[in-house]
Amino acid sequence: MIITKKGKSVSVLTFKEFEAQAVSRAKSLSPDELKFFQQGIREIVQMYQAGEKITPDKFDMIVNKYVALAKWKNGCAPVDPETFLLDDFYLGKMGKTLYPKLIDDFIELFSGNYYKVLLMGSIGCGKSTFAYISMARVLYELSCMKSPQRVCHIQEGSRLDLLAISVRVPLAKKAVYKPVCDIIEASPYFQQNFKPDITQDECRFPSSINFQPVANDTVNVLSLNVFGGIIDEVNFMDTPHNRAVSSDGRAITNAEQLYNSLSRRIKSRFMEGGYIPGKLFLLSSKRAKSDFTEKAVRDDADDPNVFVRDHAMWEVKPGVFMNSKMFRVLVGNDVVKSRIMKDGEELKKSEIDSGCYYIEVPEEFRSEFENELEGSLRDLAGIATEAIHPFIGNREALALAVDKSREHPFTSYEWVAGDDASFIWEKLCRKDPITGEMTPILHPYAHRHAAIDTSLTGDATGLAVGHQAGVKKMTKISDDGGQVIEELPIVVIDFMLRIRPPKGDEIQLLDVRRLIYELNKHGGFNITFVGLDGFQSVDSKQQFVRNGIQSEIISVDRSPDPYLALKHCIYDGRILFYEYWPLLDELKSLEWIATKKKVDHPEGGSKDVADAVASVCYTVQGLHKDSHRNIINSLPMPTPIKGGHIDGEGDDSYGNFGFSRLIQVSPSSGQERRFRGYPGESRYESDDR
Repeated sequence: MIITKKGKSVSVLTFKEFEAQAVSRAKSLSPDELKFFQQGIREIVQMYQAGEKITPDKFDMIVNKYVALAKWKNGCAPVDPETFLLDDFYLGKMGKTLYPKLIDDFIELFSGNYYKVLLMGSIGCGKSTFAYISMARVLYELSCMKSPQRVCHIQEGSRLDLLAISVRVPLAKKAVYKPVCDIIEASPYFQQNFKPDITQDECRFPSSINFQPVANDTVNVLSLNVFGGIIDEVNFMDTPHNRAVSSDGRAITNAEQLYNSLSRRIKSRFMEGGYIPGKLFLLSSKRAKSDFTEKAVRDDADDPNVFVRDHAMWEVKPGVFMNSKMFRVLVGNDVVKSRIMKDGEELKKSEIDSGCYYIEVPEEFRSEFENELEGSLRDLAGIATEAIHPFIGNREALALAVDKSREHPFTSYEWVAGDDASFIWEKLCRKDPITGEMTPILHPYAHRHAAIDTSLTGDATGLAVGHQAGVKKMTKISDDGGQVIEELPIVVIDFMLRIRPPKGDEIQLLDVRRLIYELNKHGGFNITFVGLDGFQSVDSKQQFVRNGIQSEIISVDRSPDPYLALKHCIYDGRILFYEYWPLLDELKSLEWIATKKKVDHPEGGSKDVADAVASVCYTVQGLHKDSHRNIINSLPMPTPIKGGHIDGEGDDSYGNFGFSRLIQVSPSSGQERRFRGYPGESRYESDDR
């Protein structure tokens, strides 16, 4: 049960819960283990009688201590974690170098029943050293077992593998393998009782236990009897050619595939009576919120067998910064930008409600935070940001581009190509009561542009459809300091979709083309242009032309212009789309790669839908035409601050479309339609002039 006192909650084990847990545990034990188990039960009963509170973790620790006696040589359990860490015979020389906070973490890790260990945090917080020493403890516990193979349920004499894993073998040797071997060689215990034969390629211990460096090659790694290991810098494993497809059709990185496969195998193969002797360490610095480590923390949030540490540098070095003056940094989110707070400033209610919080940082790091706030949050505070060098820095402008009154008009949020799914026409079109014809709710006479971002095997395809919804007058500052008034297009995205490949198969572009034809013929959408990204697009281009739809290759990777056009529209308040999280997540994580002059997603991320939307935004404005090829470069890049652009009405807030001045002309009837507001069909009306 959970007890809450003074706003703090703690889980404790009631005697009734203890009895049920003990009976369940006893059923999984062998006769030898059951004898030791009964000793543990007696100790716990005595603790209850003495009025001590027993938490689930403490219950597991005591029971495992006694059950493990059946596995240890001479019936003697390994020394406790603190003794192993600080006693000179075991690891004292190295163990004493750990910061006090990390010593507490080490004791907790090896007192509980953890088998997955996620170590993140800032640079300089000691996570690497912690992982090396922890691997030495795993090897020590193996050395104490009567038969590690029997404990691990593999054949006697079979090799048991622990791995140092990195992107390449040389890096695995340097960053993980050698530091662990150095610790082993410096330990009197290992040299006297469990001395290994160490070479450049392998560390061979008695009892057929091997520790070796390997690259993150899933096939080779999974062919071994992996008991545990360290996967180093998993957020930086850039191996797109090794991506696979998950059971739900999602493209997953090699690092994610490796971690998930190893953790499942360790749990299924080595768990006995709820106890898992091995440990898998996931070790990496922070990059962005789309990092694999961030996803792993979310996925394993409710798993009691996962140990997570995420320290800032100054949290593990209290002696160094004990007397430091602290300043506050607001950690922002999708809507509110991070910033250094003023002295005495408190969070606003709106900031708290949106999920913002502040951290306290020693004054010694103020200059780093002033010079590069997002990078300092990531590297020094250990807090993942939306992107390393975010392309869309103004999250307020992005939020204002979302039209929450509209909904995704398709029965599948992310469609697996070929599966049953359909358009929800009432969210897109209205039906003429007399003719029965369907026409788009928004600007029925506007020409529509579509874009398809095709995919490689295992990746998703992005589809977007949009149109111009009028113009907006923008007042900008010219090179000579004067003001220039321009009328720039407003873009509305009608439809977006992320399309997943069927499991073990590729997306057939015919399935994607059918969606466009269906919008054209059934929904009354006048789709006149389709942009294709070039990959496998020759046939599609020919098919569209045969059906009377102009088509061109529009690459968002060869030129940044489509994304610059999208960014201008967002910052100017000239684009609207419904709330579709695949798009929003991609836009938030987009990074500007200055060396390549390219917009890209972080490792493990995607930009399929964003590519399609950027392409539509680019072509709807006519910027793809030869006469406008360089228009993007001639426009001043909007700065991500409020007031960077001034509306013709004099309102400098983002998202003010000046709707009363926007006119759209129907090309078929000549009737002018005044754009009275957005969105909702009640805001559109015809005026006879």
